[in-house]
Amino acid sequence: MQDMWREDMPYGTSPWKLLLFITRPYRAAAIGACLLVILGAIASVATTYMFKLITDAAHALIIGGQTSALWQTTLAYVLISFLSILFWRGSGFVGMYWSIGARSTTRYALSSYVIRHSHAYFTDRFAGSISSKITQAATSMKDIVESIMWNFIPFFVSVIGSFALAFHTSPPIAFIFLGLKKEIRG
Repeated sequence: MQDMWREDMPYGTSPWKLLLFITRPYRAAAIGACLLVILGAIASVATTYMFKLITDAAHALIIGGQTSALWQTTLAYVLISFLSILFWRGSGFVGMYWSIGARSTTRYALSSYVIRHSHAYFTDRFAGSISSKITQAATSMKDIVESIMWNFIPFFVSVIGSFALAFHTSPPIAFIFLGLKKEIRG
Protein backbone atom coordinates (compact mmCIF):
# COMPACT_ATOMS: atom_id res chain seq x y z
CA MET A 1 0.00 0.00 0.00
CA GLN A 2 1.11 3.52 -0.66
CA ASP A 3 1.28 6.45 1.70
CA MET A 4 -1.99 7.76 0.23
CA TRP A 5 -3.79 6.62 3.38
CA ARG A 6 -2.10 9.34 5.35
CA GLU A 7 -2.99 12.15 2.99
CA ASP A 8 -6.76 11.85 2.96
CA MET A 9 -7.53 9.90 6.12
CA PRO A 10 -10.61 11.40 7.79
CA TYR A 11 -10.07 12.92 11.20
CA GLY A 12 -12.62 12.90 13.98
CA THR A 13 -14.57 10.26 15.80
CA SER A 14 -17.20 9.37 13.20
CA PRO A 15 -17.09 5.64 12.44
CA TRP A 16 -19.12 6.25 9.26
CA LYS A 17 -16.43 8.50 7.78
CA LEU A 18 -13.83 5.88 8.60
CA LEU A 19 -16.06 3.15 7.11
CA LEU A 20 -16.41 5.07 3.84
CA PHE A 21 -12.68 5.74 3.81
CA ILE A 22 -11.67 2.12 4.32
CA THR A 23 -14.29 0.88 1.85
CA ARG A 24 -12.88 2.98 -0.98
CA PRO A 25 -10.30 0.37 -2.12
CA TYR A 26 -12.97 -2.34 -1.91
CA ARG A 27 -15.78 -0.37 -3.55
CA ALA A 28 -16.53 -3.03 -6.18
CA ALA A 29 -16.57 -5.78 -3.54
CA ALA A 30 -18.81 -3.71 -1.27
CA ILE A 31 -21.31 -3.00 -4.04
CA GLY A 32 -21.20 -6.61 -5.23
CA ALA A 33 -21.65 -8.01 -1.73
CA CYS A 34 -24.58 -5.71 -0.97
CA LEU A 35 -26.20 -6.51 -4.32
CA LEU A 36 -25.81 -10.26 -3.73
CA VAL A 37 -27.27 -9.90 -0.22
CA ILE A 38 -30.26 -8.00 -1.62
CA LEU A 39 -30.80 -10.65 -4.31
CA GLY A 40 -30.43 -13.43 -1.72
CA ALA A 41 -32.97 -11.79 0.58
CA ILE A 42 -35.40 -11.27 -2.31
CA ALA A 43 -35.02 -14.91 -3.35
CA SER A 44 -35.60 -16.01 0.25
CA VAL A 45 -38.82 -13.99 0.39
CA ALA A 46 -39.82 -15.38 -3.01
CA THR A 47 -39.52 -18.97 -1.74
CA THR A 48 -42.25 -18.18 0.78
CA TYR A 49 -44.51 -17.02 -2.02
CA MET A 50 -43.64 -20.15 -3.99
CA PHE A 51 -45.17 -22.24 -1.20
CA LYS A 52 -48.44 -20.43 -1.78
CA LEU A 53 -48.25 -21.13 -5.50
CA ILE A 54 -47.43 -24.80 -4.89
CA THR A 55 -50.39 -25.06 -2.51
CA ASP A 56 -52.69 -23.43 -5.08
CA ALA A 57 -51.38 -25.78 -7.79
CA ALA A 58 -51.87 -28.82 -5.54
CA HIS A 59 -55.42 -27.67 -4.84
CA ALA A 60 -56.03 -27.28 -8.59
CA LEU A 61 -54.65 -30.79 -9.11
CA ILE A 62 -57.06 -32.25 -6.57
CA ILE A 63 -60.05 -30.38 -7.98
CA GLY A 64 -59.32 -30.31 -11.69
CA GLY A 65 -56.52 -32.78 -12.30
CA GLN A 66 -54.06 -30.21 -13.74
CA THR A 67 -50.55 -31.53 -13.13
CA SER A 68 -48.61 -29.07 -15.26
CA ALA A 69 -49.10 -26.13 -12.87
CA LEU A 70 -47.83 -28.19 -9.92
CA TRP A 71 -44.73 -29.28 -11.81
CA GLN A 72 -44.02 -25.75 -13.00
CA THR A 73 -44.34 -24.19 -9.57
CA THR A 74 -42.28 -26.96 -7.96
CA LEU A 75 -39.56 -26.49 -10.56
CA ALA A 76 -39.68 -22.71 -10.02
CA TYR A 77 -39.38 -23.27 -6.26
CA VAL A 78 -36.30 -25.47 -6.72
CA LEU A 79 -34.75 -22.91 -9.08
CA ILE A 80 -35.40 -19.97 -6.74
CA SER A 81 -34.09 -21.95 -3.77
CA PHE A 82 -30.92 -22.76 -5.71
CA LEU A 83 -30.50 -19.11 -6.72
CA SER A 84 -31.04 -18.04 -3.11
CA ILE A 85 -28.24 -20.33 -1.94
CA LEU A 86 -26.02 -19.12 -4.77
CA PHE A 87 -26.63 -15.45 -3.92
CA TRP A 88 -25.99 -16.00 -0.20
CA ARG A 89 -22.79 -17.97 -0.84
CA GLY A 90 -21.60 -15.36 -3.33
CA SER A 91 -22.30 -12.59 -0.83
CA GLY A 92 -20.29 -14.54 1.72
CA PHE A 93 -17.24 -14.78 -0.52
CA VAL A 94 -17.35 -11.22 -1.80
CA GLY A 95 -18.42 -9.84 1.56
CA MET A 96 -15.58 -11.49 3.41
CA TYR A 97 -13.13 -9.98 0.92
CA TRP A 98 -14.60 -6.57 1.76
CA SER A 99 -14.74 -7.30 5.49
CA ILE A 100 -11.20 -8.61 5.83
CA GLY A 101 -9.92 -5.83 3.57
CA ALA A 102 -11.70 -3.24 5.71
CA ARG A 103 -10.03 -4.62 8.82
CA SER A 104 -6.55 -4.63 7.27
CA THR A 105 -6.99 -1.16 5.75
CA THR A 106 -8.15 0.19 9.11
CA ARG A 107 -5.17 -1.35 10.84
CA TYR A 108 -2.77 0.03 8.22
CA ALA A 109 -4.30 3.51 8.14
CA LEU A 110 -4.39 3.87 11.91
CA SER A 111 -0.88 2.51 12.31
CA SER A 112 0.34 4.94 9.67
CA TYR A 113 -1.42 7.75 11.51
CA VAL A 114 0.00 6.79 14.92
CA ILE A 115 3.56 6.29 13.68
CA ARG A 116 3.68 9.92 12.55
CA HIS A 117 3.13 11.20 16.08
CA SER A 118 5.89 12.84 18.07
CA HIS A 119 8.24 11.09 20.46
CA ALA A 120 6.43 12.71 23.41
CA TYR A 121 3.20 11.04 22.36
CA PHE A 122 4.78 7.60 22.79
CA THR A 123 6.48 8.41 26.09
CA ASP A 124 3.13 9.27 27.65
CA ARG A 125 1.35 6.10 26.46
CA PHE A 126 1.92 2.37 26.64
CA ALA A 127 2.71 0.72 23.29
CA GLY A 128 0.38 -2.17 24.11
CA SER A 129 -2.49 0.21 24.77
CA ILE A 130 -2.01 1.95 21.43
CA SER A 131 -1.76 -1.38 19.63
CA SER A 132 -4.85 -2.66 21.41
CA LYS A 133 -6.88 0.39 20.37
CA ILE A 134 -5.82 -0.04 16.75
CA THR A 135 -6.79 -3.72 16.86
CA GLN A 136 -10.16 -2.89 18.46
CA ALA A 137 -10.90 -0.24 15.84
CA ALA A 138 -9.96 -2.59 13.00
CA THR A 139 -12.11 -5.40 14.42
CA SER A 140 -14.98 -2.97 14.95
CA MET A 141 -14.84 -1.84 11.31
CA LYS A 142 -14.98 -5.50 10.23
CA ASP A 143 -17.96 -6.06 12.55
CA ILE A 144 -19.76 -2.99 11.18
CA VAL A 145 -19.28 -4.21 7.61
CA GLU A 146 -20.60 -7.66 8.53
CA SER A 147 -23.58 -6.23 10.45
CA ILE A 148 -24.54 -4.04 7.52
CA MET A 149 -24.28 -6.94 5.09
CA TRP A 150 -25.87 -9.77 6.98
CA ASN A 151 -28.15 -8.09 9.49
CA PHE A 152 -29.45 -4.72 8.33
CA ILE A 153 -29.75 -5.19 4.57
CA PRO A 154 -31.50 -8.61 4.75
CA PHE A 155 -33.86 -7.32 7.44
CA PHE A 156 -34.97 -4.29 5.43
CA VAL A 157 -35.25 -6.24 2.19
CA SER A 158 -37.30 -8.99 3.82
CA VAL A 159 -39.64 -6.47 5.49
CA ILE A 160 -40.19 -4.59 2.23
CA GLY A 161 -40.48 -7.84 0.26
CA SER A 162 -42.94 -9.34 2.73
CA PHE A 163 -45.17 -6.27 2.61
CA ALA A 164 -44.97 -6.24 -1.20
CA LEU A 165 -46.05 -9.89 -1.28
CA ALA A 166 -48.82 -9.17 1.20
CA PHE A 167 -50.08 -6.32 -0.99
CA HIS A 168 -49.85 -8.54 -4.07
CA THR A 169 -51.68 -11.41 -2.39
CA SER A 170 -54.33 -9.49 -0.45
CA PRO A 171 -54.26 -5.70 -0.16
CA PRO A 172 -56.84 -5.58 2.68
CA ILE A 173 -54.75 -7.96 4.80
CA ALA A 174 -51.62 -5.96 4.01
CA PHE A 175 -53.34 -2.78 5.21
CA ILE A 176 -54.40 -4.59 8.39
CA PHE A 177 -50.78 -5.64 8.99
CA LEU A 178 -49.59 -2.08 8.39
CA GLY A 179 -52.25 -0.81 10.80
CA LEU A 180 -51.21 -3.34 13.42
CA LYS A 181 -47.57 -2.41 13.01
CA LYS A 182 -48.47 1.26 13.40
CA GLU A 183 -50.54 0.50 16.53
CA ILE A 184 -47.72 -1.54 18.06
CA ARG A 185 -45.22 1.28 17.50
CA GLY A 186 -47.53 3.69 19.26
